[in-house]
Amino acid sequence: MQLQFEQGKYKQVADSFERSSQEFSPEARSQFAVLAGRAQRQMGNHREAIELFNSVTAAAPNSVFAREAAWERLAAMYQLDDPNLIGEIDAYLTNNPESQKRDQVQLMKAEVLYKKQDYAAAAPLYEALTKSRQLSGNMKAEALTKLGWCYMQTRELERAVRAYSELIDGYPGYKSLPLALAQRGNAYLRLNNHSSALKDFDRVVQSLPKAKEREFCLVQKALLQGKMNDGAGMAETFGRLLADYPKTEAADEANWWIGVERFDAKDYKASVAPLEKARALNKEEYFERASQRLMQAHYQMEDLPGVGAEIETYLAGGGKNLSVDLLRWVGLAFHERAVAAATADQREAAVENYEAASKYLGMLSNRGEAKPEDTFRLGKTLLFLRQFAKAAEVLEKYLSTTTEPLLRATALNEIAQARLGNGELDAAQKSVDEGLK
Repeated sequence: MQLQFEQGKYKQVADSFERSSQEFSPEARSQFAVLAGRAQRQMGNHREAIELFNSVTAAAPNSVFAREAAWERLAAMYQLDDPNLIGEIDAYLTNNPESQKRDQVQLMKAEVLYKKQDYAAAAPLYEALTKSRQLSGNMKAEALTKLGWCYMQTRELERAVRAYSELIDGYPGYKSLPLALAQRGNAYLRLNNHSSALKDFDRVVQSLPKAKEREFCLVQKALLQGKMNDGAGMAETFGRLLADYPKTEAADEANWWIGVERFDAKDYKASVAPLEKARALNKEEYFERASQRLMQAHYQMEDLPGVGAEIETYLAGGGKNLSVDLLRWVGLAFHERAVAAATADQREAAVENYEAASKYLGMLSNRGEAKPEDTFRLGKTLLFLRQFAKAAEVLEKYLSTTTEPLLRATALNEIAQARLGNGELDAAQKSVDEGLK
């Protein structure tokens, strides 16, 4: 209601000027035009306001009203983001305006340069304004906030620290205090002053629970703890981040580092869930690294089905860096399970495990990285699965790699069984005869 009342009042002033301005003396008309221009500016009609202010400076360029109109005109141009504003401000400053207006116009110029991201040009203006006796405390605090940011962008980090420190110490109740602490911590971090950076991040985390910068500070605190070799502290801080900000954009990174810390601490079981989460949230960044650790985690827990599932997930996702040792361990483990099941006359379990052994030993063989004993186990596995032609082929390959008589005789016996199973009686007899030698 108050806003509506004020808008109505401004409109009344503007309309009165339109109707009655010609009835006044030139001096009174200039005064009235300034009032009407202010009214138009308050209503957001900045172009109309500029026209009124221009009429005052044209009619009475040396009057007190012209000086007031010149100031108001700059404010209207600022609201319009007028590209000519910097030049107009410089021209205005050559006329030696009163100190309060001068500082306000300098602040306006600094703001224009800041919006244009010309931080190098804006910084000295903000620096001077922080010492102004004319600007309010809030204005100087805002100038310090932006001065710190300018120095961050121009990589003058020690100056940034000084600006933010002046704001933090001099204006402890200012609204941008959390931002100043976060950015000062960031500047300290880039200066490798880790202890000071950690204090600033932690102050926001512990003392300013409602600050929007708190999430950022939690992430930075956790990463810094990791850099300082405090893995447990890092994991705890990232855990707090996930608890306090379930939808944080850093969830993938948080889960990744929690998983890594637990993996490195050999708590393999606890590492699985966060590593899986990191991979699911950001495949591009974490698929390869998380998958490698997950396969190793299941391996360290001797969780054979888990390793097998992770290998399948890895291959399905396009992974191409399977560990030879891991493949060999999985293939051998499934083979041993299959032999035990077959010995216990558990046909179904034996087939299931032999099929798994065939898959992983086959991968090893296809990569040309199988040892002779791997090749022999693969041949025996295929023989049990009644894949006789493939079994004979693999066993012949094994035979070509060994010269020890007993091993050759054993291999020839297995080849004979494969040939026999495939209906190749003459070839089977030939293998038996050679083995008998």
